[in-house]
Amino acid sequence: MVVIEAQAAGLPVVGTTHCDIPSIVVHNKTGLLCAERDIDALAENLELLFRTRNVLEKFGNAARIRAREHFSIQRQVKDINEIYGYLV
Repeated sequence: MVVIEAQAAGLPVVGTTHCDIPSIVVHNKTGLLCAERDIDALAENLELLFRTRNVLEKFGNAARIRAREHFSIQRQVKDINEIYGYLV
């Protein structure tokens, strides 16, 4: 939820390829991802966003749009209703 909430607030996410994060964060579009435990890559990704304001803003805007399109409450309710409809 934290990743979705951050993106909904227009913040690009820097994270790892752990669990569901890659299904939420699109690498090089809504944020930056690296392998788990790759501290050097994580630091490089953070530095890139801090030093490159236009990338930060571009990723943040894309993150906000993606969160609204794919993770809004309306979308979640629709998806759950479709699953229930399939099961009934």
